Amino acid sequence: MNYIVRDIDLAFHYEDLKIFIPVVGALFGFIIFWFAWQSDKLKTRLMERNGEDMGFAKLVIYTKILGGISMGLLPAIAYKIAFPQTTWSDFGWALSSETLFATVVWTIGLSLLMIVITGINASKPANLLYYPQIRARKWTKGMVRGNLLGWTVYLMGYEALFRGVLFFPLVEQIGLWPAIAVNIGLYSGTHIPKGLKETLGAIPLAIVLCLLSVQTGNFWIAAIVHVVVQLVACQGDDVQQVGRAGFPERYACEHGNIFAAFGKTVTQGHALALGDHLFKAADVLGGHGVRTPQQADTARHGDGRGQHHN
Repeated sequence: MNYIVRDIDLAFHYEDLKIFIPVVGALFGFIIFWFAWQSDKLKTRLMERNGEDMGFAKLVIYTKILGGISMGLLPAIAYKIAFPQTTWSDFGWALSSETLFATVVWTIGLSLLMIVITGINASKPANLLYYPQIRARKWTKGMVRGNLLGWTVYLMGYEALFRGVLFFPLVEQIGLWPAIAVNIGLYSGTHIPKGLKETLGAIPLAIVLCLLSVQTGNFWIAAIVHVVVQLVACQGDDVQQVGRAGFPERYACEHGNIFAAFGKTVTQGHALALGDHLFKAADVLGGHGVRTPQQADTARHGDGRGQHHN
């Protein structure tokens, strides 16, 4: 039998780093977070020093902050070292006045929709397997503040990775839909530990968030919506359900949860209707088509040849 060996060019070109750094950086950023979170040694040490409840709470909080930094900053910093001309706006950090209205409208509308969905699922057994991650018998104010801080840093970094450095540079290099395909694969893969439902649910969510990010030139819709959802899903363990929307009625008094009053007055139908109107407004008044941060910048300042693109 004859074996044919293909002649493959194995040369590594410097421009290849524009894909290599975001993809491999995403992997290592998540590895740092995940294995710190899974560390029995770290867990035991924190519990020995702080007690079972506070020790585990600190494990959750510290590893969330670590994950936000390892995923949100390290790949971007590595990219900027390799390509010093890159700006933070190239990763979707900057808000453009051109797409600011669309960003705000989509953020509010999508947040309302996700709050409804999260509220409906909040008390289901499958959801309670994972949230809240801090399983304290009695929450302290420090736990609440730390939980809010940890989740906020983590999710901001998480979206700065998936809808930022892992997305915009790849759109420039390989095109929109191949970049979305990479995003779906890695984003959905990080949800595997939380079961099949979340893993599959991450697929359409990744598509929606990527399209919104590339349309507005930033990742802030994804980041803020994600944080708001976690404020509902993860904040506290003394929860009762109220109304058709299934919002939390109250938390332990020291929590002071901002959604308690909101949940008593907003029904599922109201939130969905409002979200629908906001989405339509964003399309009519804020839509500028699909563009990367570089294209949006060109539209504002021209391309150097006296022309502006819309």
